[in-house]
Amino acid sequence: MNIIHNFPYPIIEEPHIWIDLPDGTRLAARLWRADTDEPLPAIVEYIPYRKSDGTAINDAAHYRYIAGHGYACLRVDVRGSGDSDGILTDEYSREELADGVDMLAWIAAQPWCNGKTALTGISWGGFNSLQIAALQPPSLAAVISVASTDDRYRDDVHYIGGTVLASDMLSWGVTFMTMNARPPHPAVVGDDWRDTWLKRLEHITPFVDTWLSHQQRDAYWQHGSICEDYAAIKVPTLLVGGWADGYTNTVLRMMGNLHCERKAIIGPWAHAWPEAASPGPRIGYLQEALRWWDHWLKGIDSGVDNEPALRFYADGWRQSDLSAPTQRRYRLGDGEVPCDLRHGSGAGSWCPFGARAQAPTEQSGEDATCLNFDLPVSRSEQMLLGEPLLQFETAGQQGHLVSRLCAISSDGDSQLISRGILKLSATGKQQLVMNTAGHILTPDSHLRLSLGRSYWPMVWPAPGTDALSISNLVLHIPVCADHTEMQGSFEAPEQAATIEFAYDGTPQYSRQVEPGASQYVVSESSASGRTTIKAVSNESESNDRYAVDLGKPTSATASVSRCYTCEVAGVETMVSSDAAMRADRYNFYLDISFAAFEDGDEVTSKTWSLSIPRHDY
Repeated sequence: MNIIHNFPYPIIEEPHIWIDLPDGTRLAARLWRADTDEPLPAIVEYIPYRKSDGTAINDAAHYRYIAGHGYACLRVDVRGSGDSDGILTDEYSREELADGVDMLAWIAAQPWCNGKTALTGISWGGFNSLQIAALQPPSLAAVISVASTDDRYRDDVHYIGGTVLASDMLSWGVTFMTMNARPPHPAVVGDDWRDTWLKRLEHITPFVDTWLSHQQRDAYWQHGSICEDYAAIKVPTLLVGGWADGYTNTVLRMMGNLHCERKAIIGPWAHAWPEAASPGPRIGYLQEALRWWDHWLKGIDSGVDNEPALRFYADGWRQSDLSAPTQRRYRLGDGEVPCDLRHGSGAGSWCPFGARAQAPTEQSGEDATCLNFDLPVSRSEQMLLGEPLLQFETAGQQGHLVSRLCAISSDGDSQLISRGILKLSATGKQQLVMNTAGHILTPDSHLRLSLGRSYWPMVWPAPGTDALSISNLVLHIPVCADHTEMQGSFEAPEQAATIEFAYDGTPQYSRQVEPGASQYVVSESSASGRTTIKAVSNESESNDRYAVDLGKPTSATASVSRCYTCEVAGVETMVSSDAAMRADRYNFYLDISFAAFEDGDEVTSKTWSLSIPRHDY
């Protein structure tokens, strides 16, 4: 990473400003802007992850860099999070998005802004950038969305193909609830910080009960899903994703459906910013972002309008204008798909952040639990680019179908290319759309399609263990003919120097799979170490455990715990949660507890015991 210290403009940094909304609520923001009398375009990241400490280190590295090139940059805490007023009630609520529109109007009216604004962010910030853009705020001129989704039901942390994400829905719900229960900073909000904290604690909710109560793609999920009306987004949009991310599918789908000016970059990355992501290679993401902002916010000829529609990584950087792919079709016939609960032990994490232990393992062991079809490839090299599709018929059996497409090397190694999961409909013809992939098919390898009925612990298992009779199976592989090696190359990663901070400890992460003769267990744990920024110290711990008795899907259990400690102005606060989830044939059962402490004394505690009817099979 190249750390840049000298920029075209000196930088003014304001660690805290208030953004006043029409209803009297104040959103807390950090501002970096070029030191000039000339009004500037403003670039905004709007997320609930605490601008004063949670994202402060990376924010400074990013937004000092952009501000130094002649911009105003703001990192804004969502209502009810960090140092902002109010209560955060859910992900991407109508209130959050309406606040975003009002926030941009406030920013555009400031004397240091020239009336043009832009939105950016990764994950949550990437999501709401698109969602707010669809509301068409008058000042909004461009968007960069990284690792995001266009469909909150089909491609987010809650469901896959109508099935419940076991290893993510509960863990994310508990993480979100617990981290958001931390207090604001006294240095920012003043002596009322404790009153604000108590109000947040009074309204705390586990979130997962709401998500689990909407197991169909209903109006709850349609809200905020830009796929409901792609044409609503009018502004130029740069989409950035990673093949190893949980949000693999959305970049190409949005490229095919958005009507605005749009470009895309897909790297080999997990869920992280491209200048720091694993696996590599990394790119100079901030330089790419600056080129995008310069063109659409300043009218500078930075060359972005001459870029191909897609730049992507597949054994090297390539480019494509995304003409319609050729569909190679394999007619595979009939078969019996087994239900082996060991299938999924090598799946890795649904949304990995780059740790090697989170990646899928070599897949031969997975293949052994499935119905397999080995498929030839062309005698010449071909590029698989897009969503493989399965078409098939069943005879009324319920449950799940899980598909994996692997590349089998000449020495027999099986490497995952794509996977898909589907809640089966009652009868007749069905189709399963697999994850978008970019992979070179070489003559010295072949493909393997593997089919199973479970995928624990990624997906909550359906109750039955019967094999699935499947017939008239056809696999469609999208082959891209218009790709070429990328002209030129990305620059090496750059960023600005970040803020001063102290770190005590070593970040720790482990993921273990414990296969047994009668049960297998997947456990994850992490500890952050202690980070101190201007006398504010934070650390966190998490533990997850997923267990199932082989041959008994209704024995599946998930348990997670989270703990966040924050010390500021001599006061230590701690918030912690424990949650367990199980299911029988008819219901999901949740037992969740939460507690908050100040200097070791309990401030509040809550428990929830919930039963939610099942509709996931």
